[in-house]
Amino acid sequence: MRIGLALALASLLLAGPVRAQPQPTTAELKAEYLYQFAHYLRWPHPLPAAFTICMLGNTPFWRVLTGVLADQRIDRRPVVVRRLLRPSQAADCQIVFVTVPTPRHLAAALAHLDQDHVLTVSDLQGFCHEGGAIEFLVQHRRLRFIVNLGATGAAQLQVSSALLSVAAQVLPGGGP
Repeated sequence: MRIGLALALASLLLAGPVRAQPQPTTAELKAEYLYQFAHYLRWPHPLPAAFTICMLGNTPFWRVLTGVLADQRIDRRPVVVRRLLRPSQAADCQIVFVTVPTPRHLAAALAHLDQDHVLTVSDLQGFCHEGGAIEFLVQHRRLRFIVNLGATGAAQLQVSSALLSVAAQVLPGGGP
């Protein structure tokens, strides 16, 4: 089963253009990746009745995220999408997509989220080097990602080797 999931994720991440269907936007791909990441992680405690993906910050990505993840399920649990105003509201989140206005806000957000056993993800440049878990980047016109094992370890999350094998880069630790 793991091999099947790895192949599915690899095909999503590395697939070329599909001619019969319109190309998804970068935002739609990011939302789909958030959903796929959940299948390749193990949390330190049993998951609650609903799998909650949260967004910290206020960007147009919110509309895309809620649209792409509507009616999705993870391990037979419904996916719930929530917007957070403060990192302290992330207690029930399994994944938090982080958008913040300044580096000072990012440091404060990551300091709080590390304690909540959540996967932190962002498209902010340098996110993993500041202590975030997964950072989106575009390489050769393809959406890729960096995984920070120091951050996932601090959050007590186990990342599957299948996910690591398709990452653009894997960092052994995090921090400035």
